[in-house]
Amino acid sequence: MSDKTPFAGAPEDAQRWRDAAATFVKDAPNRTLVTAKGTSHEVPTERPDLVLKVIEDAFAAHH
Repeated sequence: MSDKTPFAGAPEDAQRWRDAAATFVKDAPNRTLVTAKGTSHEVPTERPDLVLKVIEDAFAAHH
């Protein structure tokens, strides 16, 4: 998840967005919430290192 939300001018909506992501993660045991600090919604472009690390960690946990 990106650190910045698409709701920069609406703190209540930004919190709802974060809460929805947290709820999605809690709804299944195989989900993990990772927040890419300082990023926009373009996490793969801005933090490819983090994306690869999370994928590698998930793969390693299941193999």
